[in-house]
Amino acid sequence: MKHLFFSVIAVLMSAFVASCSDDEDSVVSKLSSDKTEVTFSSERSVESVLVSATADWNIITDVSDWLHLTKTSYKAQENRIAFILDANPSEDARVGHIVVTSGDKKLLFTITQEGSVVVKLSQEYYYVNNAGGQLNIRISTNVNLDVTVESDDDWLTFDQLKTDTQFPVLQFTATENDTESERTAIVTVKAADSDVSQTLAIVQKEKDIFEVIDGETREVPGNETSTISFTIEENIDFVEFVSDRSWITAHVDEEIPPVTTKDKDANAVIEQILKYDVIENPNYEERVGTILLTDAATGDELVRMTITQAGNPKLELGSTSLTKDKDKYSADAVNKSYWVELNTNVENISVSSSADWIKYEKSVGGYTLKIEPNPGQSTRDATVTFSDENGKATPLVMNITQKKP
Repeated sequence: MKHLFFSVIAVLMSAFVASCSDDEDSVVSKLSSDKTEVTFSSERSVESVLVSATADWNIITDVSDWLHLTKTSYKAQENRIAFILDANPSEDARVGHIVVTSGDKKLLFTITQEGSVVVKLSQEYYYVNNAGGQLNIRISTNVNLDVTVESDDDWLTFDQLKTDTQFPVLQFTATENDTESERTAIVTVKAADSDVSQTLAIVQKEKDIFEVIDGETREVPGNETSTISFTIEENIDFVEFVSDRSWITAHVDEEIPPVTTKDKDANAVIEQILKYDVIENPNYEERVGTILLTDAATGDELVRMTITQAGNPKLELGSTSLTKDKDKYSADAVNKSYWVELNTNVENISVSSSADWIKYEKSVGGYTLKIEPNPGQSTRDATVTFSDENGKATPLVMNITQKKP
């Protein structure tokens, strides 16, 4: 590139020598300037440089696309080269040359135009969590900067322009936000010697609030379907996971629809009631289910709620070969066996009879009652009781009347 540059300049100067030699060979001229290397701003402007010459002089430039000469021939008494510089759209500086020839004298001016002032942030908004800490904002610039921060309580401070990274960054430090409101700081980044600037809004999230205000555990009976609720106070989006949806499901309340993110202000602390339907427990033992609520943004656990449903020991009468008469069962007066089917989830059952004329033995799905003949002339009564040996199920009592002969 150096060789090419000097070749261009040599051609320019040779052209001037050729065009002027015939007219000015006899003229002993002087040509000088106090400064031949000058720098101008990137903006469009009309500029000039000082020339001292004792004879008429001419000029030419090697960059006519952005450095425009107002004229190319001057009289001896004229002492300034006037030219127009277009605005430099590039971030990089650019260089052009003006060659002045007077008689056998030549003078080379180097004109440098600075690159456009660049102050360009990677974003106009930046969001930071309530914990605070160090923030790095990428920036493109080619000038020195003045950075100012406007914020309430001085929660955000500018630390430095860090340039020893892959991309230059503005480094800030944010303190923790322990309030229930988000806060905003306005950062102005300005070129030190120019009006070029850009602003950035840094918004810090309010303190995360998530609390089950009426307790995190519920106990429900096992022998019925229940609807339970948890009341939470929160200002963050969350996701719920139910450990076993076969018996715990979200309750849909048509009169009070659930609150969603779209329904609430982003900063608001709201109170929500989460309802769940719990179906009857078919099992003898209790069961425990959990509802896990996690932060929708991070996946972090917020709270784990527990539902404990009591076992539902059943000891119920199914079908029987005894004849039912209102709240009693009727048996014939003769020696006869009857079967009694039990609907139960109780494993250990004990049986007792209030009379020795009723005997019993276990059979498939229940028991067989053996009733001896009635020796008397009137009916007789007895009870047969089926009981849970663990005492959890309600005893099943059968009132039996045996007919008279």
